[in-house]
Amino acid sequence: MAGGVSLNVGYTLQINPDTCASISSITADLYFQGKQSVPVALGVAADPESHVIHTGYKFPQNGINSVIRGCLRLPLNLAGLETIERLRDGEQADFRLTVRGSALILNPTEKTWDACMFKVDGGMPMSAQVQVSRDLWAPQVRAVSPMGSILVEVPLAASRTPPWNTVWEQLDKAAGHLAQGGESGWEGCIAKIRQALELRAKIEKIPPGPPKSDHDQDRRERLNGLAKALFHYSSLAVHADRHTTQWSRADAILAYSTLCAILAVQDP
Repeated sequence: MAGGVSLNVGYTLQINPDTCASISSITADLYFQGKQSVPVALGVAADPESHVIHTGYKFPQNGINSVIRGCLRLPLNLAGLETIERLRDGEQADFRLTVRGSALILNPTEKTWDACMFKVDGGMPMSAQVQVSRDLWAPQVRAVSPMGSILVEVPLAASRTPPWNTVWEQLDKAAGHLAQGGESGWEGCIAKIRQALELRAKIEKIPPGPPKSDHDQDRRERLNGLAKALFHYSSLAVHADRHTTQWSRADAILAYSTLCAILAVQDP
């Protein structure tokens, strides 16, 4: 995304120059472990400067290993960063990776240099591990945006089965209006959020009328109360006198992010 956000993993390789003439195209399959049993694939990180040793170099004959250092980079957008944050769930960041690359290896039988692929995994996929403490990770996430954005997941409509997919369809339309911008775009975003809230209320079978006293409300009822308040806030975007209200980007973000957070907590 703008600003060039990426996940960078430094690495060190030791090679024997008597048997390895060159290494290039170093990449890594990168995963996040988290609390789930199966690591989640994040993508392929690459080192664009991994042409580290060339065949024309006159290697020493004493067999001393050469140390190769580099940095694997995985470009991230906000959606990818949010995925990591959701999986991290407040704990340390726990990455797993399998490093791959190309090499020219000495064939002792034929006395030739053969091109081949290599993999660094200790015989077990994702055996390499990189852990980042919470104290180190959290400031980096907040530094992604100069305003210290908080990331909230917005699943695609296709990731929800009926009838909840209809709610996410309205969320998707609201995101389109928000991206469009301008007063008409912001008003359209808020109107779609209201429609999503209306659909949610029907699915949840929220009873009409005033809520119980605060003392008697459980967590679900308080969440529904928050949704009702947002519904009333958004209603001005569809009423006949809506043109008398000046909508701003901040209004649209408030409505959009609040509903996203409600759905993230509810996780229907």
